Amino acid sequence: MLTRLNPGDGAKVDEAYKRALYDLGRAWTQKHGDAANNRHTGATWRFVEKDTDPEFREGDDFGWVRNTVVSLDTDLADMAISERAGFYFPQSPSTAGVLLPNGVMKFIKVGPGGMMSSDGSEAASESSEDAPMTAQGDTTMGMLIDTIYAGDWTDEVENFLEE
Repeated sequence: MLTRLNPGDGAKVDEAYKRALYDLGRAWTQKHGDAANNRHTGATWRFVEKDTDPEFREGDDFGWVRNTVVSLDTDLADMAISERAGFYFPQSPSTAGVLLPNGVMKFIKVGPGGMMSSDGSEAASESSEDAPMTAQGDTTMGMLIDTIYAGDWTDEVENFLEE
């Protein structure tokens, strides 16, 4: 179906895009049955839905989220970042979106080839003294999120010790 668009018809375009995503989601569910109801699929569709929000895409808080691979907090970090992000975005920076058990999604900046720095920002270049970090072994995406988003606990520790 073709629709005539005029300047200022952004809402009409957004609505058509959401409808197309809804149809795609239904077709995916019909084709894949029970596999469509697993947590990874749910996390992916949840991100796709959020990513259609112009305030999310273009806002100050999440405007940097691009080229995103979605994972669960229990996924191994090496697989999510090094393998998936490295495979899909070998030459460009990307983002790892992590769905936490409470339903909140947090994001980590990933450098080209699935490499990441210790603070979650884009990886340093190979020639830098700060070699890019890889998450190996049993490190999960949830562990990375906890570490990167931990912040400064100094005041909380002092308050706890005073009690």
